[in-house]
Amino acid sequence: MKILFLTPRLPFPPRKGDQVVAYHRLRTLGPRHDITLLTFVEGEEDADAEAALRPFCSRILKVPHPRWKIAWNLLSRGAWSRLPLQVLYFRSPAFRECLDGLLAVEHFDLIHGFMLRLLPYVQGRDLPVLLDCNDSMQLNIGRQVEVTAGPKRWLYQEELRRLRRYEPEVDHHALRSIFVSPIDAEASGAHKTLVLPLGVEIPPARVAGAEPIIAFSGNMGYAPNVQAVEWFVRHCWAAVRQAVPGARFRILGGNPAPSILALRGVPGVQVVGRVSDMMASLQETALSVAPMQSGSGMQFKVLEAMACGLPVITTTLGLGAIRAEPGVDLEVADDPVAFSRSVIRLLGQEPARREMGARARAFVEFNHSWEAIAVEVERCYRDCLAG
Repeated sequence: MKILFLTPRLPFPPRKGDQVVAYHRLRTLGPRHDITLLTFVEGEEDADAEAALRPFCSRILKVPHPRWKIAWNLLSRGAWSRLPLQVLYFRSPAFRECLDGLLAVEHFDLIHGFMLRLLPYVQGRDLPVLLDCNDSMQLNIGRQVEVTAGPKRWLYQEELRRLRRYEPEVDHHALRSIFVSPIDAEASGAHKTLVLPLGVEIPPARVAGAEPIIAFSGNMGYAPNVQAVEWFVRHCWAAVRQAVPGARFRILGGNPAPSILALRGVPGVQVVGRVSDMMASLQETALSVAPMQSGSGMQFKVLEAMACGLPVITTTLGLGAIRAEPGVDLEVADDPVAFSRSVIRLLGQEPARREMGARARAFVEFNHSWEAIAVEVERCYRDCLAG
């Protein structure tokens, strides 16, 4: 098939959730289809990005989206527009002009768009449209409202109000929309949905680190990740350090927020920032925590750590739609005392860590293969073409 991919960010390096999904869609589908990628580029582009994507794309078209343009979109239209702010963020006459020009002179079988943010660009097209939504934005922002205070809470409330009206519009403009969990699909208000879990790459088997190092991984500028780390340090870290004095908490991921950088002053906490190889960095640690207090979708950080053979301790919210069995494939605890006890127990019992890590890796190998998910995406393509 001849497919036009639209993404809000260049899908390489695959650091953020939407980039990870888009990259692996391209990697698994590109060898079997003729794919043109049209994408936004914010700021400086990674020097290796185009070379990394070229094997999967017959053509890559990049539209610059400078910060001043983003600020103008939000300041000039945010107050009076009914559109969600994250949709206004990606308003670009240049992107629309490039897309219109492509469709005017070239035939494509299907448009595969990514994220609710790009819904305006697929509206009114004469081609079948598949929209990879990933999470429900209503669910995500609704949870932010619950855990945020002050002026930022008012901003989230306003965004949620707009999303409740806008997100169900997906049904009118896409033949199918993909979500990572049934919870997100239902919360979106859309009905023509397909639920496909996140996939994960499986690194070469390696013995996890024996030192008492605890990892948290993710984009550390993303509010749910910031809240999770702050919760763990505030409510659990003192108890863990008292029981295991040599324990270290290693925070892995780029764009750390100021409140995360401030944690460098806490004994035993290491704010590492961006790493060149997340899998290798995780495998240097003893276990991973994902004490999520907000957010939506499926937690890639949990699957990634499990793929590395690490035992994972998360919350009910962090487990989400991952069908791993608590107490067998990973640990689930919601209150600080139970969470701390799980961390302390696993740090002190190396055989238990190795056993749970092996089961975790086997779980993702069987349930979260990107290649198997690509087969389902292709089936969805055929359904869309059939009308």
